[in-house]
Amino acid sequence: PIILSSRPILDTSENKPIRGTLIFARIIDDKEIRTVSDITQLSLEIRNVKDSDLPADFSTALASIGGGVTETAQALSSTQIAGYSLISDIYNNPALLVRVTLPRDILH
Repeated sequence: PIILSSRPILDTSENKPIRGTLIFARIIDDKEIRTVSDITQLSLEIRNVKDSDLPADFSTALASIGGGVTETAQALSSTQIAGYSLISDIYNNPALLVRVTLPRDILH
């Protein structure tokens, strides 16, 4: 997967006409996921929602997302909680599901 973002190039007072477009792109591969995980000190996993081997917790999270809701959370165990966020493709169809796993420190 790749994340794309575009921004118009305007003058310093942000008046039109647009002078061009600046496009940013970032390939989301295993190395990038490890980098973000290292920076944030969080366990991060990204899965394609159409994967045939989608883990059960991802499937449960995906089923609870919809109707304008793009995030959810669930307990994985007595020691871990996971947050999920849905990323849509350019056609606004579900594409990727991001999971961040955190310790349930509040139980301690």
